[in-house]
Amino acid sequence: MKTQVRSILFGLIALAGAATAETAFIDGRSPVYTAGQYGAMLDQSTQQWRVKPLVGEHLTITNRDPSCLSSAVLSPGLWLIGRDPQGRLELVAASDTALAQDVPATIALRSCDDPIEGLTVRVPPSVMQALTLNVGAVLIDG
Repeated sequence: MKTQVRSILFGLIALAGAATAETAFIDGRSPVYTAGQYGAMLDQSTQQWRVKPLVGEHLTITNRDPSCLSSAVLSPGLWLIGRDPQGRLELVAASDTALAQDVPATIALRSCDDPIEGLTVRVPPSVMQALTLNVGAVLIDG
């Protein structure tokens, strides 16, 4: 009986892994990302942030403040929200995000209220708060 249960469990785990691999890639091409399945999306051409966390307020903000311009242009794709050694937020390119040559895989994420420093993506304070508290991934130009 225990052997049958183990066999069924291993079979289900293998089936789940195969199903995940099939949906993540189509015909060997890059993963397909669907807008709406991530906690935040950024359209760089309009500087519009859409934040839709599972918990917390949904926001749609277009950053038109010239003093809050980013110094980085991000490659389209999925970027994870991480923390640098000082504990400040940063965007980390997912392993399948195609980066241009000499573009770092991590970019500082700073509020418009913070001083400008190096290569950064600057965001309005309300978006920064939502990213800090309730979001784990950002879809860029999705």
